[in-house]
Amino acid sequence: MHKNLSGAIGIALLSSLILTACGGEDTATVTRVIDGDTIEVNYRGNDATVRLLNIDTSETKHPNKQVECMGPEATEFLTELLPEGSKVTLEFDEEKTDKYDRLLAGVFTEDSTFVNEEIARNGFGNAIKIAPNEKFYPQILAAQEEATRNQVGLFDPEVSCSLQAQMKQANEQLEKATSPEETVAAYEAAQELLSEIENLSSSADSDYVENLIDSATFVMLKERLEDRVAVKKGKYRAAKSELADREAEAKRQAEEKKKAEEKKKAEESKAKKEEEKKKADASQPAAADKGQNTPAEAGGNSAAQDQAAQAEADRIAAEEAARQQGQSQQNIPAPPPAPAAPPAPAPQPEPVRAPNPAPEPTQAPAPDSGQGQNPYPGYTGPRCYAPGGKTWTPC
Repeated sequence: MHKNLSGAIGIALLSSLILTACGGEDTATVTRVIDGDTIEVNYRGNDATVRLLNIDTSETKHPNKQVECMGPEATEFLTELLPEGSKVTLEFDEEKTDKYDRLLAGVFTEDSTFVNEEIARNGFGNAIKIAPNEKFYPQILAAQEEATRNQVGLFDPEVSCSLQAQMKQANEQLEKATSPEETVAAYEAAQELLSEIENLSSSADSDYVENLIDSATFVMLKERLEDRVAVKKGKYRAAKSELADREAEAKRQAEEKKKAEEKKKAEESKAKKEEEKKKADASQPAAADKGQNTPAEAGGNSAAQDQAAQAEADRIAAEEAARQQGQSQQNIPAPPPAPAAPPAPAPQPEPVRAPNPAPEPTQAPAPDSGQGQNPYPGYTGPRCYAPGGKTWTPC
């Protein structure tokens, strides 16, 4: 019994010496999981951050980056693997800390599960190596290739956020496309995805991306998609042309429809106005009742009214002219009457002889020589004298 105990102690001491030669190991207690490849521990009585060596998972806590595909899943996986209070063994490589003062280590559970390797085997990260710490890289890379073959985690084509899944979906859409719309949409989506992958390849800023795009499954899907795009190029061009023709025809039909609708609206508006006018005319009293024409009749009889008005004006003007002419004739003095013929001398009775001779008959006064007053200036006709022979009138 004592002999066996001594042997066990010797083996433990030898293992400790070997581990020390390889960089050493130490124990710690997990206090928190930060993300898929970083944990916090209580190490030698102090809080410390441990960055798992040779594995890189999607970003979830970077202040300047968005949460990447499968990042939360990787954090959840590590949390289940290393719950708070777990006892772990930290195994170091050439450099024990990085520039952020984080411990760089391989992490082993109490049942000897190599945590770094399990993350890669389940497809939650890619194997990376940053010199000089490359001790665990071959082992983790082998686990990653196993995940690629099994198509799990990031290597599962059904995971919609992963590039592998997007390439598989793009291949399937190109293969199934039948209509021009489907062909154009699938072809352009595939081209966009390939362009995105090319940009990743030329500007990768992390080993995680580099290892992802270099994986066997990734390369196989990318080459298959490139071949499919090349095969569908001619069909894409034909579909694009057909869609352009359809678009032009649809535009033409839309313009014709718009014009027809505008014409219909104009006709309806005109008919509505005519109907309103008819209603307004019907609401007016009859011309016979009011002694005047309705607006519609007035418009229709305007010419007859103008002729009647002109005739009435002519009649009034004629009457006025006749009246004025009559007044002018009344104002002209009447000409003097023509002189009457002298009456024939009445037969003279035979004078009665008186005892005394009768006086001579009175002679008619001589015409006015201008010495006496002539009551009728300019009259030279016969005169009829009054008794006494002193006054006379024209005869």
